[in-house]
Parts: sequence; structure tokens; C-alpha cells
Amino acid sequence: MAANQLKQHTDDLRIEKLREMVDNEEYLHNAIHRIAQVLSNEILSTTEGGAYNERQWTGRK
Repeated sequence: MAANQLKQHTDDLRIEKLREMVDNEEYLHNAIHRIAQVLSNEILSTTEGGAYNERQWTGRK
């Protein structure tokens, strides 16, 4: 039971931290920009400016 309680507590802390981040306008702007950049790179099959997405980091295509 203690392991489950610890996991729940950790999950609760992570959710609270995410809520705080989402309330931050600069964080949201940067996150949206990053998502747009990754999607554009995926669509165009490019990595201009040295920006690598997660698939390229792990070697997946």
C-alpha cells in the first residue's frame, strides 16, 4: 500500500506543477511554439536550425 500512496502523492505533485506551468503565459507560448516547430519539421521532413525532434533523438523515422 505504501508504494501506491507514494506514487499517488508523486502524481499529485506532478499534476500541481503542470497546472502552475499552464497558468504561466510564457510557458504556454514556448510550448505552443515548440509543438508548431516539431510538427512543421515532421511535415517538411527537415531539421533546419539544428532543431531535432524526439523521433530523431531516438533514431526513429
